[in-house]
Amino acid sequence: MINGIHAPFSKGRLFMWFATRARIPGNSHLKNKLACQDFAERYVGDDFLLCVVADGASIAPFGEIGASIACESIKHFFECTKMNEVYRLFGSYQLANEIKKCFDFFLNQKRTQIPYNTSKNDFSSTLAFVVVYNDQNFFISGSIGDCCVNAFSGQKWETINRLKNFGNTTRTFFITDNDADMQFKINVGKLSDVHGFILTTDGCANGGLVFHNSIDSEIAYHIFNGIKKQLHTEMWLETYILQTFRKTTNDDLSIIVLYDDIICDSSSKRDNDRMKKKQKAEIKKRKKSEKTEQKSQKKDRYKNRRHFYIYLIVIILAIVFTIALTVNFCFLFHHISGRLLI
Repeated sequence: MINGIHAPFSKGRLFMWFATRARIPGNSHLKNKLACQDFAERYVGDDFLLCVVADGASIAPFGEIGASIACESIKHFFECTKMNEVYRLFGSYQLANEIKKCFDFFLNQKRTQIPYNTSKNDFSSTLAFVVVYNDQNFFISGSIGDCCVNAFSGQKWETINRLKNFGNTTRTFFITDNDADMQFKINVGKLSDVHGFILTTDGCANGGLVFHNSIDSEIAYHIFNGIKKQLHTEMWLETYILQTFRKTTNDDLSIIVLYDDIICDSSSKRDNDRMKKKQKAEIKKRKKSEKTEQKSQKKDRYKNRRHFYIYLIVIILAIVFTIALTVNFCFLFHHISGRLLI
């Protein structure tokens, strides 16, 4: 689990959104000592929480690098693009086009670092993402290829982002395709209508989570409800994925669970507000009392200092008077003694 972001206050409850991920190499990759070509990342920005999964194409020599670039570029896009601008771009292929441009920029930088010729198709990868903004009542999801985004409305699970093949073609679309911005499927929805998302690559989907573009509700419920009860969420999710899906597929397995959790309801919020007011009143009262006590102490110190000076003056006057009296007495005694001698 990572630090979450605040969801809009709704129905007397205050929510925060959290994300947990698992990324596991497939059996075939372990057997052939190949790198995991899936990536699953979640990122908390200044005002948003982004979850993204990507699956590098097995036929692409650098598919795992392409998947990594896909995650990094989309993170950079949402990090550098203000929420209002993202929302303005939605509604046409413009948002997908901007995401595609960002990916191409990162990809071209990476290709210059490789000491031999490569093509864009060498980095082919599919992609799916969900982004939610702090204290905003909307989410944006998108996908290209066979990664999918599944949403939980509180009553049922629904696969909201997974592209079906057109006609009889078995083509899988990749973010490296020249027409990727046209093939991107992007959705926007009310965040208050959704209680969670599950993003997966095709390994988990084909392993049993998704059938014919519909998520297996029983498994999804188990993941969604089980993860909220765990202290070590990533360890639990990884173990569950290994036990549930790995035996039915040789592909890499990557999944992100994005879920809301109540951190305060209306009654506890009122109690907290009441307690805060009481604490503020007590602090104010204590400060006033301390201020009064300080004034009293200052006054006492001034009074004591004044008494000290008075006593000092009296003592000095007494000493002066005693000295003067002694001198006068001596002078008088000398004068009388002189007369008697005459």
